[in-house]
Formats: sequence, structure tokens, C-alpha cells
Amino acid sequence: MVFHFFMFSVQIKRNKPPVERQTELYFQEQWIKERDEKRYMLDAQTPYIM
Repeated sequence: MVFHFFMFSVQIKRNKPPVERQTELYFQEQWIKERDEKRYMLDAQTPYIM
């Protein structure tokens, strides 16, 4: 599911101006970092969640 979402968002980004694309990529990276941190915290208590 996540992989398909990223493929879809990449296709959309190609039509956008470079600056907007860069900021969106930056926010995506931040979101991924936060998600991974939360996932690692959860990993100590629960099985791996995709």
C-alpha cells in the first residue's frame, strides 16, 4: 500500500514546478523520519507493523 502511494505521488510531482516539488519532498522525508521513529518505539512492544 505505501509503495503504491509513493509511486502515485511521484507521478503527480513531475507536473509541479521544481520549488514546490522540493518542499514536498522535504516534508515527505520529515514524515518518513517521524513515522520510522514511532515505528521503532512500537517495535519494542509489538510485532513489526507495515
